[in-house]
Amino acid sequence: MIPPWLITKKWFTLDCLATGLDPTRDRIVFIAGCARVAGSTSVTTICTLVNPGIPIPPEATAGHGISDEVVKRAPSFAQVLPTLLEISKGHVALAWNAKWSVGLVRAEMTRLSHPTSEALAVDLSSWAWQSEPPIASPWAWSFEATCKRWGVEIKREAHGMLADALACWPLWWAIVDRSQELMPREFEEMLKLQRHFQFRQAFETYADKFQQEN
Repeated sequence: MIPPWLITKKWFTLDCLATGLDPTRDRIVFIAGCARVAGSTSVTTICTLVNPGIPIPPEATAGHGISDEVVKRAPSFAQVLPTLLEISKGHVALAWNAKWSVGLVRAEMTRLSHPTSEALAVDLSSWAWQSEPPIASPWAWSFEATCKRWGVEIKREAHGMLADALACWPLWWAIVDRSQELMPREFEEMLKLQRHFQFRQAFETYADKFQQEN
């Protein structure tokens, strides 16, 4: 049986790209999100490049294709924030590696001296990790590879840079379908269980890295 909170909560699927991998230090260069509720076809979206105000390292550009030239005329995060807050207010964030994505947004808000609260976020990566047999290596783990394995299409030709944020929604429901026996009836209990999954995922990832390096 599907827990009631899956239906009654409002959801905001989030996708970010940044100048690096440290959510406390690096800056957002792209953000996309989709606000929706279960059972409704109505979706409110935000999708924009962001000028980080600092140079984008070449290694970051090599990964996501966004350069200083590309974001030269893009709005700053301060300019994007009012729309982001309006769309996502009262929603639960839903993201691949949610700790990183939500951490980036919270760090940007802190730099602007904007008040932040503890974000409610569901981590697709941890739930997918728990819900399928172990794959050959944690380093093969990615949003795109997981969507492919689970039969979720990322429609980049149709939706462009918004595609990953849109694909989070069907991936979440694929995870729910496979993990119903794990899903607590109470939302707060789900968050506690998720923290356990995140710790286990991090431990297994670093253990695999240690084995490869030694």
